[in-house]
Amino acid sequence: SSGTTGRPAVVAHTERSNMMFSFLAQRGLRWSRWDPAGRVAEIRLPSQLPRRPDGGQYDIGETCRLPNWRYLGRFFETGDYRAFSVFNPVEAQVAWLREHRPNYVSAYSETLEQLALAARGQQLPGSLSGFNALSEQLTDAMRRRITEVFSVPVSQNYGLNEAGIIAARCEAGRYHVHSEHCLVEIVDFEGRRCGPGETGRIVVTVFSNLAMPLIRYDTDDIAEAVSGSCPCGRTLPAFGNIVGRY
Repeated sequence: SSGTTGRPAVVAHTERSNMMFSFLAQRGLRWSRWDPAGRVAEIRLPSQLPRRPDGGQYDIGETCRLPNWRYLGRFFETGDYRAFSVFNPVEAQVAWLREHRPNYVSAYSETLEQLALAARGQQLPGSLSGFNALSEQLTDAMRRRITEVFSVPVSQNYGLNEAGIIAARCEAGRYHVHSEHCLVEIVDFEGRRCGPGETGRIVVTVFSNLAMPLIRYDTDDIAEAVSGSCPCGRTLPAFGNIVGRY
């Protein structure tokens, strides 16, 4: 889930809070062993992709090309970047991946599943090393289907448009909270903190946006509370599976 509730409709940000997105995004990608020298491809809505040189959105069949990764290329040395509209037919998306041979692909969870269904039994780009699932809930069944077809791992962040990236999912399946950026609580419908194994609302307090602090902001998402050390060895606070919205 994107965690975006639409309440409030407008959130003010600062340059510092916007930069946190790039810093925290690279942490999650490093955890997933993404090589910064590789080529990244994105398949998303045209409105969520970079604009053409004339300021317009990329149309069906058009490819966006940038010399550096989007967002991260501003602060880190990276490989190049390709982007394609999700409105292109899924068969065209599979052919586009074969043509451009990216090392990594970021796309909506449902887009990755559709790519897996369309590409089953076809020759796949040998360059692929990882996927990043965006914006939507990725079920265990979807993850299995994607990894069975492409034989590459699928990474995930959890974030809100209102607050940026909140947590990164580790290989053990926990979402580790970027604690220098925010505080996450899993609470029941009375506002009480949930115990290990219980599910409750994800409530976020953001530290890095001084223009408009969000305090105990209710995301509308429901996740599992966990306790104890994580098998992955990371010590950042964490929560478990995101089980839906209410």
